[in-house]
Amino acid sequence: MLVEIVRKKRQEKKKRVEEGEEGGILLSRLVAGLIRGEIKEEVVDNVVLLVFAAHDTISFTIAMTFRMLAHHPTCYALLYQNMLKAIVDIEYEGYTIPRGWKVLWTAYGTHYNPKYFGDPSTFDPSRFEDAVPPYVFVPFEGGPRVCAGYQLAKLNILIFLHFVVTHYDWSLRYLDEPITMDPLPFPFQEMPIKISPKPII
Repeated sequence: MLVEIVRKKRQEKKKRVEEGEEGGILLSRLVAGLIRGEIKEEVVDNVVLLVFAAHDTISFTIAMTFRMLAHHPTCYALLYQNMLKAIVDIEYEGYTIPRGWKVLWTAYGTHYNPKYFGDPSTFDPSRFEDAVPPYVFVPFEGGPRVCAGYQLAKLNILIFLHFVVTHYDWSLRYLDEPITMDPLPFPFQEMPIKISPKPII
């Protein structure tokens, strides 16, 4: 079925690619790359992989979970009871967290803790030359909640930073602009900058 869809898309897209028209969904872009010779005949393989990795694994797991719960009503009843369990007061390191309260952890509190980072409010990238303990610096969360795209995010940031630093001269218009936390850090005046291309050497 996918082979037929790719063949049809290829016929529809060939003229538009030759005329310089791009855009469209991922499949359209893959077909455009195929027409231009940038990728080989693995378009269908890539689509199958994306469907399997991003959809089938989760949907099959959910389906099998519901199937097993239907076959084992005792487990279903226990699960149902656990999900309706009443929240009670809890004690944590000398603090009482009252029943019904929500507890939110903030990375800001950990990242600015002098126990882990000496002089935490000073900009010092060299502090990361040595490895930091696990779960101390967590800009992308950690454990089972780690951001699935954190490697891509880091790559995007590095490429963007490299391009701007090597091609432009820039400066902040308001050097002492305050930063608000809501809940992420955000420049109060939206951080306007003065920017100009670097002279060509």
